[in-house]
Amino acid sequence: MPYFNLTDEAIVDADISSTFQQVLDANNWYEWWAPHIEAESRGSEKLIQVNSVVEIKIHYIMTTKFLAKIKDIKKNCSISVEYFEGDFLGASQWFFEPIGGKTKIIYRFRTKPNRRLIRFLLRFLNFQKAHSAILQSGFKGLSEHLNKRANGP
Repeated sequence: MPYFNLTDEAIVDADISSTFQQVLDANNWYEWWAPHIEAESRGSEKLIQVNSVVEIKIHYIMTTKFLAKIKDIKKNCSISVEYFEGDFLGASQWFFEPIGGKTKIIYRFRTKPNRRLIRFLLRFLNFQKAHSAILQSGFKGLSEHLNKRANGP
């Protein structure tokens, strides 16, 4: 069974506080990560926090779904996530670093597929390339979204 240990990174053209806050707002990921990723917090909190559970859907060739539990948050520094149910199981970490008024994001994804159909389809898909394309699309969308918010329409 494949096991993924992937890392993607990018520079977001926004300060670290704005970038970090936007990532914590999982219910609005669709604003900057469409059409690939949507998420919905299972709780009533506006921003995810430790122990929040988030349902994540990834739309790429087919839709995969999984539940994520937030394990740790260090403000403007990192977010640790456990994928505990659904199409992928494992963990990820978001890291944030300030760089001259911008933010470097590093995202580490360590999971394994949890469904036979997913494992079968992965034989025909370059998962690392697809995962990176989805992440880079999101990072670009996040940067553009934060710039629009900061500079107006």
